[in-house]
Amino acid sequence: MQSGTRALHRFGYRFPRFLLAGGETIDHGDAVENLRHTVLDAPGTTDPALRAAAASGGPLPESWQSYATTVRDASYKITGTDIDRLTAAGHTEDQIFEVTVAAATGAALHSFDSGRRALGHKTTAELAP
Repeated sequence: MQSGTRALHRFGYRFPRFLLAGGETIDHGDAVENLRHTVLDAPGTTDPALRAAAASGGPLPESWQSYATTVRDASYKITGTDIDRLTAAGHTEDQIFEVTVAAATGAALHSFDSGRRALGHKTTAELAP
């Protein structure tokens, strides 16, 4: 398992420490930056630009726009019909999952940054290299 974990790490995947138990532990730094990297930049079935747009509320192809907006703003309103519509448009379950996670993470980072601003701290965007 350790050699497989190390191999995936070389391709940009990051794992929590408990998966590396008994092996070499690597400190990846800031947990928020790790989350941002894993969701938005790591290899996936969707283009990182698509995931970044889903997270930030940027322009998306028509088939994704309303779905990502609903995930960011009112995720409790997502139904099976929304997923069926995306599947009918030719998107795979992996692609739907990645865009869902990106949009939800974008909403979470927006709330996190709002809280940091309210406390007088730098936002994650200001801390990013």
